[in-house]
Amino acid sequence: GSIADNTSGQFYGYRASKAALNAVGKSMAIDLKERGIAVGLIHPGLVDTDMTAAFPPEIKIPATKSIEGIIGRIQALSMDNTGTFWNAATGEVIPW
Repeated sequence: GSIADNTSGQFYGYRASKAALNAVGKSMAIDLKERGIAVGLIHPGLVDTDMTAAFPPEIKIPATKSIEGIIGRIQALSMDNTGTFWNAATGEVIPW
């Protein structure tokens, strides 16, 4: 979903759908902030699944690590960081 983090091209429809999803999430974060509702945008990491079978194993993470990261990002979610896009596996903020 990050345009700045696209270094390999390809996957046009997939990338466009993720960017659109993040645009909606960011807009929701702005609209819902006054109601006290925080919105988290979370990239689960390159999880080892059937969909990622073509990627080298050394760059993938197990689903359990992704889930732990997602839970951590949800626990850290606040009104101060609503609308932020994170990598669940590393906790790093991903640039738009």
